[in-house]
Amino acid sequence: MIVLDAAPAELVRLVAYLEAVTDKLLIDLVTVSAYDVNASRILVPQRVEPERWRPEAAPAAAAAPRDSGYGVAGAEDFLAVIADAPQDQQVFLQHLVDWAVGLGQRGLVPQLSTYHGKADITTLLPRLSDGAGLVTIYKDTRSAYLQFWRSVFERRAPRSLPAVEAAVGEPGVRQGNVVYEVSDQLLAALTAAYEEAATGQLTT
Repeated sequence: MIVLDAAPAELVRLVAYLEAVTDKLLIDLVTVSAYDVNASRILVPQRVEPERWRPEAAPAAAAAPRDSGYGVAGAEDFLAVIADAPQDQQVFLQHLVDWAVGLGQRGLVPQLSTYHGKADITTLLPRLSDGAGLVTIYKDTRSAYLQFWRSVFERRAPRSLPAVEAAVGEPGVRQGNVVYEVSDQLLAALTAAYEEAATGQLTT
């Protein structure tokens, strides 16, 4: 557990990344705020969940800082970096981008954005209305993968979770685990999950 006054954006992303690359590590990131109530000092802790965090979009007129990450609305920036990936990763990533854009066009993902992180890690974030996402699409210098956020499934699409886990296979959907291949069955299950999350209804 890490307790701080405030959680820097890069630390939140680092926690998400560390939980993604291993299933043997669980990090709790907690911020503590202090309030004065009736002459008493009260400390209020709040757990920061990586899947709930979303970067603010960088102002269009200002250049993004080179020493920190920044986010921009839409999938265009993510599409631009796909060209630098190996051919097999390009096919994988293009398939996922087309799927995410389709969700946005249907109104299931009101917040689709690209985040440029340090170390040439770029992510596509298909976020729900509350800022959380069921999945995150990653491209780094060596690989491309799809990351799952089980806590969001349990909160927003619990009835769709069994079908997604069946499509994923072992080890199922965990907090931050990843897959490097995506079948049509998995994309269909994820689409149904986003529909449930957006509408409260489970489609068949």
